[in-house]
Amino acid sequence: MIYFDTRTCVYPNCFEENVKSHAVSRNISLESIAENYHLYSFIPKRDSRDTKKPLIDRISTNKATRHHCFCDKHEETFKRLDDYEISSTRDVLLQIYRTLCVSHNQEKTALIDMYKLNDLNAHKMIPRSDVELALKGSEFEKIIPMLDDPRILEAAQRKLKFQISELFDYELRKDEELIYKIKSINDTIDDKAIPLNELQVITNERFDHTIFYYKLDFKIPVALSAIQHAGVGNTRVKFYSMVVPYQNSTVIIGLIPNLLLADSERTEKVNNYFSSKYNVVKYVESLISISDGWFITPSIIDNMPKEKSRFFETDCMFLNERKLFKDYDFSIFDDLKVKELGLSADDEELSFIPERPEYSARYEKMLEAMQLKVPEK
Repeated sequence: MIYFDTRTCVYPNCFEENVKSHAVSRNISLESIAENYHLYSFIPKRDSRDTKKPLIDRISTNKATRHHCFCDKHEETFKRLDDYEISSTRDVLLQIYRTLCVSHNQEKTALIDMYKLNDLNAHKMIPRSDVELALKGSEFEKIIPMLDDPRILEAAQRKLKFQISELFDYELRKDEELIYKIKSINDTIDDKAIPLNELQVITNERFDHTIFYYKLDFKIPVALSAIQHAGVGNTRVKFYSMVVPYQNSTVIIGLIPNLLLADSERTEKVNNYFSSKYNVVKYVESLISISDGWFITPSIIDNMPKEKSRFFETDCMFLNERKLFKDYDFSIFDDLKVKELGLSADDEELSFIPERPEYSARYEKMLEAMQLKVPEK
């Protein structure tokens, strides 16, 4: 059995018990967009054993972007990020390192909970139908008729459970290799100041990802730390995105696999998002539309007309309907666009509410995208 550990500090060669760490600084970032020490986030609520309903709800800055990750000693590694704005390339890499570590442990915890990876008896919950499906077309297909024997069925269940654990262990180790490379680059890169309102890129010939970052000269009232999954042919990849707000600025960071940038149209779209301040805001809205790791100033939602806020809350449920680097067809930051970007208060973009399919059809497609079945009534 493979044991998945989430309670040991993730810093290299440290074996101390970890504490809960923020992916984005609470003091200097989350508090800069909070109201009464709280933010809003999308936290769907379970309304039955098998279904959830959309809900945007309050969350304290103490809990936002937080998960078990580093020990107390290695939390101090990020003191600069907690006390000062990101202002140099090493700050950018340190933020990426912090975000990846927290996200890695969050994802690992979710997999442990969903697939009961550390449960010695979890194999017994694997249905016989799933065992047969796994055996079909394999060298062990001939044992399918023998599954009537409880001992053989349990042996097959154990084997399948181990294979599932091996698969997740392999994927998690790839993430750990990426985290190690980020730390290595941070330890060796020449440090330089970040200019305002200018897209910057970090590449390395030994690194199969590209880092881009941009510091905007006004605050977008949202913090975001998220992973987007994508596919290039048969290869699954992850894109990491970060939005770090401050009192008078915002830092936007992306860690993108080079496989995704092989598509010139996608590369052009990324560049275009940073060609104007308006496009930067549109980019952040597009990230929110495909992510569930965002935390926003409550009044942004509260000040929306009821029809808009209800639409947005429901739309957040269906991330599968939207794609990476595609504009979101709904405006979130209305006041910001008027005050900072010069849009008219009666601009059609601010009041537009798109049409969507009926809720049950959307829910069914979402479950299909997650490779789950619609619960029977």
